[in-house]
This record gives sequence, C-alpha cells and structure tokens, in this order.
Amino acid sequence: MRRRLQEYADRGVFRGYAEQPPRAGKHHFRFLWLADKPFKLTYEPATGTLTFTNVLPHVRARSELAAELRRFIEGRSARSLPAHRRIDRRRARAGCSNRRGSMLVHVVARPGCHAYGVTKSVNLVHEIFLHLHTYFPEYLWEHYDVPQD
Repeated sequence: MRRRLQEYADRGVFRGYAEQPPRAGKHHFRFLWLADKPFKLTYEPATGTLTFTNVLPHVRARSELAAELRRFIEGRSARSLPAHRRIDRRRARAGCSNRRGSMLVHVVARPGCHAYGVTKSVNLVHEIFLHLHTYFPEYLWEHYDVPQD
C-alpha cells in the first residue's frame, strides 16, 4: 500500500509526499496533487479503508452537489464503464460521507486488495475533479482557486 503511494510520488504525480506517524492504528499521508492545497489520505489497515478527508470541502450533506457526487461515486462501479475505469466490487467499494460540512471520499478494499484500493482511490479522486471541472466549475473556482478560463 505504502509502496503504491510512493510510486505516485516517485513519478511526480504527488508533490511534497509525506507519511505522518500512525495514530490509533491509522496511517496518515499528505501530498500536493491536482491543487495547491495539500490532500490528506488516511489508511486503516485493519479494514482496508482509504479515506480522502479534505478533498471536497464545504459540501453540505443535503446539497445538490452532494447528491450529484454520491451518484457519480456510486456509478464508478457500473458494469457499463470500461474495466480500467471501473471499481470492481469484488475487490473494493467506493463511497462518501459528510463530516463537519465537508465530503469525505472512501474506498474500502477487501483483504489482499489494498494496493488495488490505492490505485482506485487515486483514480476516483481524479475522476471527481474532472467531473467537477465539467459540471460544477464554480465549486472549483470558489474552493480551489481554479482559473475561470
């Protein structure tokens, strides 16, 4: 799992990659990617859960954006998607939740599939950003200072 994250950093996908000391059985990672704000990823080895804790700030639980993102994330396991873009439910499940006015993105990998979970969680967040660029650019303008042109 760590090796897979390090590979992203070594290839230059992540900048400023750092692992923080484990706390309460969870591993914490920080890196720059897709935006100038650092992303935070938490990994729970006991459950295989990877959680991006700060990727979607200021998304209210009952907002139109939250509902659209839930549908989008659930749709990443659709058999209509090409295999390389699909999250195989036999290996991992994707979801999201709200906490303190922000949306968290989760991928729960089955035992023996944690490296797969890392790849799919990174791909999922990338696809979320592409989706936001297309359908909710104002969110990125407001919360990520993405240029409006």
